[in-house]
Amino acid sequence: GPLQRLTPGTLGTVTLPTWLSGSAKADDADFFRARNMDPARAAFTLEHNVKSRTALLERFAPGKPAATAWTDYESDLPYDAADGERKIDFLARAFADLKPDFVLDLGSNTGRYSLMAAEAGARVVAIDSDPAVADILWHRARDANADVLPLVGNIAAPTPATGWRNMECASLLDRASGQFDMILALALFHHLAVSERVPLADIVGMWADLT
Repeated sequence: GPLQRLTPGTLGTVTLPTWLSGSAKADDADFFRARNMDPARAAFTLEHNVKSRTALLERFAPGKPAATAWTDYESDLPYDAADGERKIDFLARAFADLKPDFVLDLGSNTGRYSLMAAEAGARVVAIDSDPAVADILWHRARDANADVLPLVGNIAAPTPATGWRNMECASLLDRASGQFDMILALALFHHLAVSERVPLADIVGMWADLT
């Protein structure tokens, strides 16, 4: 729109170049001949444009996620070193023994155990309600080239079906039903049983439906 053309981000990069280029007519031979006579100047202009556009794009690059109550959760766990190692050893043996193809990690946090499952050969869907930890996991999975899909969601209030007559996009539970060989729900049970007041049978029943 007219006003948007004058905003700082658009004026220098889109609007002014468009207006200025309009002053050069296609049949103005002298104009194009003058511009084409100096290759050094053309190279300098091109280099300047690339650098300025690169700097502009870098301004929009995502920064470090803001810290939340959950971003440092793994480092703040009240485990001693031996307890932490036993947990990791248990999971490593479970992955080796069961060889799951498709793992669902509920309450995945920053994805330490999601990445373990992926390293063991599984495809992993990792769900957490905190966007900051999902973002951290996305970067960790990308850097490790790990087959992990981080999603933001609350398993206690899962995303419903949406769209026309709720038929365009199925609900999270419908899409996930019967899809997984293994579910990780580490340090999640008390959130469901205590905070959300979900009965034990319903928690286990939902996990059974997803496998």
